[in-house]
Amino acid sequence: MTISSRWAALVRQVDLRTALTVAGLATLAALAAVTAVAATSIVMAVLPE
Repeated sequence: MTISSRWAALVRQVDLRTALTVAGLATLAALAAVTAVAATSIVMAVLPE
């Protein structure tokens, strides 16, 4: 295995890990936004006008 192919494999691994991390963070952010909207809706519905 040459040095350049090792670097290429390492970069691919890091890229995959970064992509998964970004996807995970985006999913968490979306869930947090949905939860916040739902909580706001519930509070507005429960509180008297």
